[in-house]
Amino acid sequence: MKKMNLIYGLYLVTLVLSAWAMIQFYSFFDQFAEIVRQKKIPFYVEINVLPIILALLVCGVISFIIYKLQPRKKKKSIFTPDEFAETDEREEMITAKACRNVYAFMGPITCVMLVLIMFYPFLIDKVPYYPVLVVLFMPLAQWTIYYISVRKQKL
Repeated sequence: MKKMNLIYGLYLVTLVLSAWAMIQFYSFFDQFAEIVRQKKIPFYVEINVLPIILALLVCGVISFIIYKLQPRKKKKSIFTPDEFAETDEREEMITAKACRNVYAFMGPITCVMLVLIMFYPFLIDKVPYYPVLVVLFMPLAQWTIYYISVRKQKL
């Protein structure tokens, strides 16, 4: 159970860092789009690269460590999550049920995301990067549902 808590915590860290980096990209492209619309030459665009570099470094180190800590026989692919390294039928059943729960919630989560996106015109001045946050709500919901399902079944 401690391993599952650690993995969920690492997912949250990577999601927050990814959100921070994507907000910087959003800001950059928003500035660039404004320059293209106004046809200003010469132009000036700024971007904070600290979140991008930090996200790449931290996520890269976390991925490398998790990949290296896996036993040799379980290294099927670098993209195979560590949670899918089942050792017996019970763990396979728990993973299958958790994946089924995540799949079942995708419809309602998509509807929630659509409702949230409808508020964007009201928030465009205060939170211009709001669409980035709404899109990142999907993996957050998936990981949380998976984590809760596995945790419930293992207790």
